[in-house]
Amino acid sequence: MKQCLLFIILLSVFTISCTKAVQTIDSDGVQWTAENVAYGAHERQSFNIILPKDRKDVHAVVYIHGSAFFMETSTKYSYPLFLTEFSDNNIFATIGYRLVCVCGCGSDIHYSDMLSDVHNALIKIREYANDRDYNVRDFILVGHSAGANLALMYSYNFLQENDGGGVKIAAVVSMAGPTDFSDDLAWFSTLQWWGPASIRFERFSLLASALAGHPVEVYKPNWTLQDNYEHLLHFVKSISPVMHVRENNSIPPTLIIHADTGDIWVPFENALSLSSELRKNNFNHKFIIPGPPASNHILGGIIVGTPGSNSPIIYPERVTWINEAKEWIRQFLD
Repeated sequence: MKQCLLFIILLSVFTISCTKAVQTIDSDGVQWTAENVAYGAHERQSFNIILPKDRKDVHAVVYIHGSAFFMETSTKYSYPLFLTEFSDNNIFATIGYRLVCVCGCGSDIHYSDMLSDVHNALIKIREYANDRDYNVRDFILVGHSAGANLALMYSYNFLQENDGGGVKIAAVVSMAGPTDFSDDLAWFSTLQWWGPASIRFERFSLLASALAGHPVEVYKPNWTLQDNYEHLLHFVKSISPVMHVRENNSIPPTLIIHADTGDIWVPFENALSLSSELRKNNFNHKFIIPGPPASNHILGGIIVGTPGSNSPIIYPERVTWINEAKEWIRQFLD
């Protein structure tokens, strides 16, 4: 239990710094059409939405926040403010989703449930819009960190294996997203600040077990040398978008945004791996590597907070990757 508590404390240091400056109507002028629209019974199963005033045939830009898959302090109110610019002529929504528990709290929420939440949220967004005479042509999913992983896995695999319910993903954007958990040595090296090897093994195992819904043990830096590697590999594949690129022929256009220095949470090698796999299989994608001051996991603070508040925010005009990202997204919003 002590190790579990330490796990939460260390990871929360990052989360608290990232989420203390969230967007509200009062502080940043975002005028939501509706807030906390439920798509399920759990308090996290809801979304905020902006409907355009003058256009009824629309696309929907949907944001999925980061969370490390279990951090309760991460919410749908942590999102890149520049995305609301697309709401002039299209829908913009930011969704919440259920999280796993890493401390034996008895939760029955696992990775598959998070993907189901993404799906049900999209269905509800479309229904909400249809009820107000909007026609949602397709969705552009944008995610950060764990949210980016969910956006990619949903787009690359979930819709192929499940009834899509008519959902069409026009494009997907990964901001500092985990894409390749098979690159175990890169992960083990990136998360050195978690502590010595024995502690990292325990933390990897706790989170992996919670995501998988069954015990997953990690006890060697190179997982391929473990006796249970085949069992572990099945789980790794289930959460690694890069491992589904070759198997599917309906990979949507993908934008990868990942700093090559300063990200102590997700290895830059993950972004390289996804870009390489998409290129080899001739899938449409773009790779943006932000430079200073955006060379970190939260890409210069743009993922969270409001400019002018007490947070480590970087003003948008100083983060040059934003205009490049907006230009890429706009091509799907004709």
